[in-house]
Amino acid sequence: MSAGTLVVAGLLFGFTAAIGAAPTAGEITLLTGKGTAAGADGGVRNLAKGDMVFSGESLNTGPNSYLNVKFTDGALVLLRPNTRFEIEQYAYGAASPVAVAQSGARAVSSAPKGPQISKISSPTFGKQTFVVEGSGFAPGAVLVFMDVTKGKEYVAGTPQSVAANRIAKITNLGGGKSHWQVKVRNPDGEETWPYDFGVGIEVTPIPPPEEIAAAPAPSVTTGPASTPAVTSTTRQTAAFRLLKGGFRTVTGLIGKTDRAQYRVSTQTATIGIRGTDYEVILCDAACSQDPVIQAQVPGSGTSKGGTVVGVIKGGVFLNTGSGGDTDVGAGQYVVTLPDGTIVRLPFEPRFLKIDPIPNPESCQ
Repeated sequence: MSAGTLVVAGLLFGFTAAIGAAPTAGEITLLTGKGTAAGADGGVRNLAKGDMVFSGESLNTGPNSYLNVKFTDGALVLLRPNTRFEIEQYAYGAASPVAVAQSGARAVSSAPKGPQISKISSPTFGKQTFVVEGSGFAPGAVLVFMDVTKGKEYVAGTPQSVAANRIAKITNLGGGKSHWQVKVRNPDGEETWPYDFGVGIEVTPIPPPEEIAAAPAPSVTTGPASTPAVTSTTRQTAAFRLLKGGFRTVTGLIGKTDRAQYRVSTQTATIGIRGTDYEVILCDAACSQDPVIQAQVPGSGTSKGGTVVGVIKGGVFLNTGSGGDTDVGAGQYVVTLPDGTIVRLPFEPRFLKIDPIPNPESCQ
């Protein structure tokens, strides 16, 4: 075997090993034209029907190309031509044993990669300085809160202070009893695992799947040894980001049974799930000139660079990160402008009537 062949074989092995380390997200069930997947390490591979895609990859379609992915929870996502769709975080599968110390502390036997939260300040009702401690927080990082009880996400904005191991931010967690999660989101989009906490109720944080908690052996045996409680649990999460183009999706079990763990992000909006069949398109030049959209955009505003969301069945909710949020029901369409303004449309935009995104269920 030549030296060149050995180098190529080594590169292929390294690329395969890197993919194998990431959770499997789904399978390509349809590809017309050209599709590629780009990994976090910069490697790009061509896709074909039957290929697997993985958490952390960005999927890309070329001109006149459609790509349909069936995710492991049964969800279907059909990408339209010239689309870039990132599988930010995806985990779904059988529960695995996780040991949790009876005190509620999280002991980690192996150091996970990326930013991590180790503890938070004691949350209370009302306005407070909320402190998150951990590691890997980058300059410009922000806190992202999810009200699990209501199923809504809020980006807290610029913190008071950010260090590599500590973030402080004045926030208001309201006055009602609720289950919350907090994450740290770095400027490059990398996020911590969600850290669960309760306001007015007790909530035990759930460690990431790769964390195995181990209780230290007691140094003094004056009474019964305290052992960690072992439960069978896993976090199911589906977090996606649309960077270009558009898609239509029929949601799976994560979106139906654990809605707080499902989201789609764009530059102008975060989309949470309430139902089963919807579409999202980033507004390009053709979209911004659509007569239905133009007629509703106020004043000198523009929809170019915004996000169009339409619901076929069920419903979704939008949050712009600047305080705006709204629910979108079946048969409704909205466009979120680059400045965060949410504009309701009287009916489906013309460009989608002319060039509709097919139903993913019919494209397998």
